[in-house]
Amino acid sequence: MSDISRTSAVIVVLALLIAGTLSRSQLVANWIGVVATIAVTGLTVFGLYYTDRLRVQLPTPLLFGIAGLFGIYLGHVLVGNFGSASLAVWPFYTTFVAGTLLFVLPALVPERTVFRIVSRFAVCVGLIGMFVVFVRPFTIPIVAIELTTWHDKSAPFLPAEAAMRSVTANPNEAGILFAVGAVAAIREWLDERTVVAKALAVLAILSLYLSQSRGGFALFLISITLYPVFRYSKPHIGVKLLAFGLAGTVLFVFSRIGVLPSFGPLERVPLTHRDDLWRGAVDALLSENAIRWLFGPGIIDTGEWIAPYVDNEQVSGTPVHGAYFHFLRFGIVGAGIWLLTVWSSILGEALNENQNHFALALSSGFGVLMIFEAVNVFDTRIGAILMALSFGYLFAGVSRTIVIKRPTTGFRPIFESGEKSNDFRSSQYRRSSTEENRL
Repeated sequence: MSDISRTSAVIVVLALLIAGTLSRSQLVANWIGVVATIAVTGLTVFGLYYTDRLRVQLPTPLLFGIAGLFGIYLGHVLVGNFGSASLAVWPFYTTFVAGTLLFVLPALVPERTVFRIVSRFAVCVGLIGMFVVFVRPFTIPIVAIELTTWHDKSAPFLPAEAAMRSVTANPNEAGILFAVGAVAAIREWLDERTVVAKALAVLAILSLYLSQSRGGFALFLISITLYPVFRYSKPHIGVKLLAFGLAGTVLFVFSRIGVLPSFGPLERVPLTHRDDLWRGAVDALLSENAIRWLFGPGIIDTGEWIAPYVDNEQVSGTPVHGAYFHFLRFGIVGAGIWLLTVWSSILGEALNENQNHFALALSSGFGVLMIFEAVNVFDTRIGAILMALSFGYLFAGVSRTIVIKRPTTGFRPIFESGEKSNDFRSSQYRRSSTEENRL
């Protein structure tokens, strides 16, 4: 099945999901979840290396993109362009976590195993939230922490006084988890037609609805629309549909920030002042000197950076909502690297005859979602973890891999080069109901 046992794979993936959820939760301080995520990834890599099973895939688009961005981060740290000590260390641990999820786990654990766990974890989180919504908020014994709903919005047509966030601090975090879990459960149902898969899909979709997460809705709708297109049609059809939708979204965004003339009906689409933040980010960057125009002001709070350029007092001081605009704090070069990394990965694999339909649909959904939400792989939150896994599995089985083993003498690790293997993807990632892909 993989280079690690099924039990080990389940433990690692489940631990990552729990740690990522705790990174922004009602249960504990954020730093506990951050430390837990770093610990899980660190122990996983160390355990694999110690047992001579550390396999690393090397997809060119992701490898150069992550390396290029880390170079910019490191440059800012070295010259002191960071807002606080915690921001100064941010690039190091987030790049390590992202690297593990992008390059290590997809080379070792079958994608179906990972996302079967995700769908079940999402439903468990959803059931906890449903109890809070439909029965009552409850206090966790010993720690005396009360789980509550989100006060700012409610779910229409259901007796919910406010939107569900379950154990997470914000319903958008839960919404992304529910969206990915729902798509994974629907894929499982299409493959196996089991009652369990159908129940998982229904519960995950209900959880997503109760969260009232527009980001989660967008991710789910884009992914579930593209998945059957990629799965049942020829690659060029999916590429055309994706390109058409992406072009329309980009034109919409450009019209809202003033790059293109506005179009009446589009002006009425509610963005909760995201367009004000986008314009503020662009204006803030253009006000910098030439060097900062290229590489940005550094690792800083974007809310403080753009505040003088945001006309709307309601959102002044709010961080930029939208990952591509968020990366403008690393200048045109940083934002350009991230944009190129994301879409060269997606479009490159979309044209591949031997594509992983599920990972491609999810990655496309995340690619569009990043226009409106600040989710990206350089984080320890659940959304970042799921996004990194989606992009990592785009290349599982079709990118070159190396095996890193402990040396028999001295301290220098041994690298063994592997070849690309389309057969690996065909046998491990596209089977529908074989025993090796089951939990």
